[in-house]
Amino acid sequence: MKILNEFLVSISYDNDTSVLDFYAECKKKFNSYNFNYEIKTNEDIYKLYETLKTKLIDEIKNFFSLNNDKLSNKIYENKYIKELYDYFQKLEKNFNLIKENNITLDQINIMTLNYKFMIQEDTNSDKFFKYIELFIKFNKELDENYTEIFKEIIESREFEELYIGAMESSYVKNFIKNYNLEYNYNLFMEKYIKDINKYILYMPLTRGIKAYLSNYFRIIININSIEFIGIIKEKKEIIKTYLLTNLLHESMHFIFRLDKMNKIADKTLSPIKKKYKNEYAEIGVDLIYHIFKTEYITFYNEESCKIVNNINSWKNPKTNFGVFELNYYEDNVIKKLNDNEEKNGLRCNNSFIDNNMNGEEYDENKFYYSSSIKLCH
Repeated sequence: MKILNEFLVSISYDNDTSVLDFYAECKKKFNSYNFNYEIKTNEDIYKLYETLKTKLIDEIKNFFSLNNDKLSNKIYENKYIKELYDYFQKLEKNFNLIKENNITLDQINIMTLNYKFMIQEDTNSDKFFKYIELFIKFNKELDENYTEIFKEIIESREFEELYIGAMESSYVKNFIKNYNLEYNYNLFMEKYIKDINKYILYMPLTRGIKAYLSNYFRIIININSIEFIGIIKEKKEIIKTYLLTNLLHESMHFIFRLDKMNKIADKTLSPIKKKYKNEYAEIGVDLIYHIFKTEYITFYNEESCKIVNNINSWKNPKTNFGVFELNYYEDNVIKKLNDNEEKNGLRCNNSFIDNNMNGEEYDENKFYYSSSIKLCH
């Protein structure tokens, strides 16, 4: 129905009074349609589409034909009918892509959430089509599913001790004190931390999003979106660091929102804090910056991971955790991997379509950034 409303709005922009009168009559007619379908499965989506295609479009065509006299010029009839058919052709292409790629309703909801910062299209139909195109494109490139090894590491006793050790460290406690979050922190440590694996969901997210905390207090971890390059001896150790930094980041959101349950995420934003040069509300990035001296971790090598994965590093208040490349948001010191420099380790797929590309062709090897980078570290 959003697409239909867009069509009606396009009519309302016309300056001809007869068209505006016709718009009012159209809106009254179309608002009488009842399409309050409960969408639970992909089959429900297909049924809704078929209903729109076979019933509504025919009724609209008939409505135009019966109301020709309301228009001062018949060219309007052809113009708006063509525009509406164009909308339905986009819909048909979207639904064909959904069927061909077996895209689930959950994936549609996730891509709509995660790509909203990356798409500049004006209309919902164009945005939705871009969401699906990007989802298919990135998923084909990132076809390795890390669910099993992620689960194996997170549910291991060794990782539990490392994660709890980091959360109990002076680095995290000092951060908690600075934010006056002692009550929430103690509640988290008492009721949630030992069962954190019960609050984790493993899902395919859009490219560049490592993890996020849902409105339902579930930590969603992207099961792909990472890439190993070069020669690596201990992939598992590198993944362990990757998961630990992600859990530390998302745990801060969890803790901050514990006394704000039943409120959606954008109503529970942390205080705006200065990172490197810019100020914005992102408590997970605040913690990463506090411990690792960088806003975003885009590359993990074996040497860095040895320090982070050592429980004694977290017990020592003088450990230097500034072991990752410096990456900052909206600043010239952002670094990307140099093709000529030898690299061995885990690279996070942090390619974003910049909102300020100014028509520049998208380059897979370039580090783009937008406000969506704030959703992850």
